[in-house]
Amino acid sequence: MPCAAHPTPDPWVPEADARASALIDAICTRLTHRDAITLRMVAAAGYSLRAVAQVTGESPRTLHARWARITSVARAVMRGQDDAAA
Repeated sequence: MPCAAHPTPDPWVPEADARASALIDAICTRLTHRDAITLRMVAAAGYSLRAVAQVTGESPRTLHARWARITSVARAVMRGQDDAAA
């Protein structure tokens, strides 16, 4: 039974999942191989850097630096998609 702290999750929307997957693919084409692997691992871990750090054994500082590069590329890709849609 859901409670206020853990409400029922939104129903799965295949179209949204496909869009997210396509966006991750587009971002990965502009990343180094290592950064692309990190992005896919973080996405699979529910966007938890802590979970990825525990699995990979990387220091949080290294992982956060890599994540900063990834988000910078992601912003550029998303801006490009917004420009193309306009």
